[in-house]
Amino acid sequence: MTHMDAILAAYTSAAATLEETNEALRAAGTGLRLDPQRCRLEPDEQAVLDEHGLAEGWGLLDTGTGSLEKVEIRHGRLIQPVNEVQADGHVNMPAFVLAGGRRYAVRGAVLEEV
Repeated sequence: MTHMDAILAAYTSAAATLEETNEALRAAGTGLRLDPQRCRLEPDEQAVLDEHGLAEGWGLLDTGTGSLEKVEIRHGRLIQPVNEVQADGHVNMPAFVLAGGRRYAVRGAVLEEV
């Protein structure tokens, strides 16, 4: 896990506020900042694991564009797919979700912990 991943994991697990996270990202020298209008995770929205061990709640989607988007997760799946799984098993665009202090690869709408 990179230092930036650890900072974001603290935010998505409610161990740090959005403001504390942005300060930690700035102090670490990263160019990434969480937009308070698009990335704020309220305490009752933090993702947790359901009875089947699947993520449930809200997280932050990283598609490599330099910004993160808030996304809803139900039973280990995004509400809407963000990439396509090809016939050979690869995805057409890498995407990740940070939720509940964990990092997931996105395969269509399915989250797989990495």
